[in-house]
Amino acid sequence: MPDCTSCSLFQPELGCDESLRTNRPGGLELTRQAIDMCTLPSGSSVLDVANGTSCSLQYLAMEKGFKAIGLDASFSILRQGQKIRPGLNVIQARCEQIPLISG
Repeated sequence: MPDCTSCSLFQPELGCDESLRTNRPGGLELTRQAIDMCTLPSGSSVLDVANGTSCSLQYLAMEKGFKAIGLDASFSILRQGQKIRPGLNVIQARCEQIPLISG
């Protein structure tokens, strides 16, 4: 079984901001296609797990009009993202322990 470093699905890309490289499967284009297939209405709540520097989160919140929250375990990565994309809702936590109230 290949690890993520050799898997062709995970390709580094320049993403939304030329100064930061992101590593997510299929890039922002695959995110766009997946969200369009879901047909979620504007205003839907969406959680972006392993948010990174918030490129996808910015798309979900600004372009699609979702109530989007980004979650990532790395404080430094979230901080980098907030410098580039301020005002987005992000939480520093591990995906095994999401600190959100259901309901």
